[in-house]
Amino acid sequence: MCKKEAHILGNGCNKPRESCLGIAPVPDGFKDSNWGRPISKKEAYEIIEKAEAFGLVHMIYNSQQDHYFICNCCGCCCNVLRGINKLNIPAGWVVSSNYYAAIDMAECSECGICTDERCQVAAIEKDHEAYRVVVEKCIGCGLCVTTCPSDAICLVRKNETDCEIPPKDEEEWFKMRGVNRGVEFSRYT
Repeated sequence: MCKKEAHILGNGCNKPRESCLGIAPVPDGFKDSNWGRPISKKEAYEIIEKAEAFGLVHMIYNSQQDHYFICNCCGCCCNVLRGINKLNIPAGWVVSSNYYAAIDMAECSECGICTDERCQVAAIEKDHEAYRVVVEKCIGCGLCVTTCPSDAICLVRKNETDCEIPPKDEEEWFKMRGVNRGVEFSRYT
């Protein structure tokens, strides 16, 4: 939806548009769908690999259950990532990850791939002789790690006190979201 919307509004990019996946909870769940097409597991893996090659962030519902989709999007089209980039919404408010990227400055070759091609939320910046990660902006996606030619970047687990346990399921996620917004949630009201 995000990429389609961006293209309709004339703000699309050249990254693949067929990149997000819906996961049916039952066999043939998308057989008669008018918004997508059923694909095989092999095709799904190919889409994910292509998304990775183009530097698209892989995102799912941040819950322990109820995984119905895998979004693979970019900072220019994705509404979530655009919120971080254009509205300066803190990354931790919209994307929850218990990891962040770290760069070993002694190993960094200063190629710039991490910031110019991979980071979709501008969390990596030039610092004198190397690049550095702005931890508060990093969403822990790992795109910078997978293409660093000098293996200078790795993902680091946050301190346990800073880690969040994802909600059990979609309903618990909605409840938490409502509490964070000052709204009480009742499934049956």
